Amino acid sequence: MLSSLTTSTPTTDSTKLCPSQLTGTSIMLEVSESSYKTVNHNTLLADSVQGLINTDLLKPDDEVVSTYVCRFDHGYPTPSLERYGAMTNILIYLQEKNILSQGRFGSWKYGVGNQDHR
Repeated sequence: MLSSLTTSTPTTDSTKLCPSQLTGTSIMLEVSESSYKTVNHNTLLADSVQGLINTDLLKPDDEVVSTYVCRFDHGYPTPSLERYGAMTNILIYLQEKNILSQGRFGSWKYGVGNQDHR
């Protein structure tokens, strides 16, 4: 059982993320782990699909056409007292490279992007 799971459906964001919106959908899952809550990497994919079935996001007879698993050692930003000073320099550097820091991880404001944040 996966206890820390985020689900999104990027099909609605871009037609390039799913072969056809008429015949299918795409689902992206994000699973977090730590030394306190480990994940069995051997069963992660099967556990994730079963979780989708358990929550009625998939039907047991739905066909999963393709899967892709990617692991990042440090996926979440770690706040610190030096964050604001560092972000000034980091954002200037990124802007000089025509890179905009946006989305959930933009400017390391992950918590502000959560839907339950008000």
